[in-house]
Amino acid sequence: MNASVLDRFSRFLLARKIHQSFYTWDAARLHRHQLQRLSKITQEISRRSPYYHRLRSQGWDGQLNNLPYLSKNEMIENFDEINTAGLHQADLFDFALSQEKREQTGLYRGRYSVGLSSGTSGTRLPTVLSPSERWQYSCLLFARSGIPEQIHQPRVLFLLRVNNPAFTEVCFLGVKMVYSDYTHPPEALVHLINEKQLNVLAGPPSLLRLLARLSDQIQSPIEALISYAEVLDDATRVQLCVDFAAPLAQIYQGAEGFIASTCRRGSLHLNEDVVYVETLDAGDTMNNARRLVVTDLFRTT
Repeated sequence: MNASVLDRFSRFLLARKIHQSFYTWDAARLHRHQLQRLSKITQEISRRSPYYHRLRSQGWDGQLNNLPYLSKNEMIENFDEINTAGLHQADLFDFALSQEKREQTGLYRGRYSVGLSSGTSGTRLPTVLSPSERWQYSCLLFARSGIPEQIHQPRVLFLLRVNNPAFTEVCFLGVKMVYSDYTHPPEALVHLINEKQLNVLAGPPSLLRLLARLSDQIQSPIEALISYAEVLDDATRVQLCVDFAAPLAQIYQGAEGFIASTCRRGSLHLNEDVVYVETLDAGDTMNNARRLVVTDLFRTT
């Protein structure tokens, strides 16, 4: 078995495991998984991150419950010390912004995929994935994309402000992804859809609405829709499903991690095997929580 075939097989196995955990784990199994991942994460960051190594030397016992919370602003202020790869935030911002301007693409230092959060919370934060994290992320995206299982050859129009190698690695799992800048005119996107015979549209809901107005010009059937990057209200969701006669899934991805995705019944769920979500307000329910703390269970860079 050559290396590329072995790599694809390994990805399929991990994607299958991630898919099964979403539907088959009970609360006890999920809790054990979270504790195992949290223990591994805290051990690794206390050893590799200058910021957390210093906290350990100042008396932090290595337990998550006793770890100070970080706001996004604090994350930005201490980014150079928090990350475990010796990266500098200013350099990452310059690289990510140059990608947005199309001045350079690909991996930072030939190794790390770099993106910027959309800034919907008012703060843009660089996100970094190492090669192993990028490999895991492709499996996660494949397993939680919301593309119906009966679509055997997904051909996806993937609309982003700027492409990211972390997303395109999902192609190793048999998904054809055609990236396009979402600032292109809708008419040009329709031409691309027809030219490539794409059957899945993935993009912000505002752009999906624009494409819906031109749906009569799309020649091949659209079999699924994926929404992200913006809030999707119920009225828009229903109308898009009617316009394209296709199911719609949502992905909620933030700088904190891959927070939520749509199950096969159409409901949006927290990816609790991937992120650990706590309510900071004691006694509050998840539906009414005013402040949440999110811990990524896999990324350590």
